[in-house]
Amino acid sequence: MLDEMARGEVSRRDVLLLDTHICISHSNLEDLLLLAACGAVWWILLLARWAMSIVLVWEQRLEFYIRRKNA
Repeated sequence: MLDEMARGEVSRRDVLLLDTHICISHSNLEDLLLLAACGAVWWILLLARWAMSIVLVWEQRLEFYIRRKNA
């Protein structure tokens, strides 16, 4: 993927999927440590964030697939 990015061969779809994942996961460590210090269960927070990231990225992939099929 990095080689494709360097050559400018990454599709807009791939960039949007990566952006969605990064937006959800960008502060995973900081939020986890802060909320765990306040008494939250850290592994539940981590699993919830990972699960939401996976669900949203796959939902967006499904949306791209449906749009391509209807076009």
